[in-house]
Amino acid sequence: MKIATWDKALMEYIEEQRNKPFEWITHDCVTFVRGACAAQLGQDVFAAAIPEYKTLRGGKGVYARLAKKQQNYQTILNSVLKPSELVLPPRGSVIAKQTDNGASAVFGASLGVVVSRFAAFVGDNGLEFLPVHKNDEAWLVE
Repeated sequence: MKIATWDKALMEYIEEQRNKPFEWITHDCVTFVRGACAAQLGQDVFAAAIPEYKTLRGGKGVYARLAKKQQNYQTILNSVLKPSELVLPPRGSVIAKQTDNGASAVFGASLGVVVSRFAAFVGDNGLEFLPVHKNDEAWLVE
């Protein structure tokens, strides 16, 4: 359940992350989404679903082990969050897009957070805001 001040907490988190460049382990799409969800829910709901990793090699190892169990970003997100069936996902939702950065190549998609008609994604030089499209793959943070 979202905390009472989730909207403010989410926007403060987005502002804190705005100018941080993409960096595996410390500021990649997984750590960004974990933080955004924690800001809204007051806890890290991914703690049991996604093992933490300290290196790029470790992150790839975690992903390889999950893939062996036939788990990908969709199955992991589905185990923790509710898939959105809405035409446009609401503010705070987690969204997946195919992008040009390294996360998409490793995880199958880049994960971001809906902030309006745009979603925030971690980019090389800080957050990038990409338009949210009808029927984008998304999950509700509730």
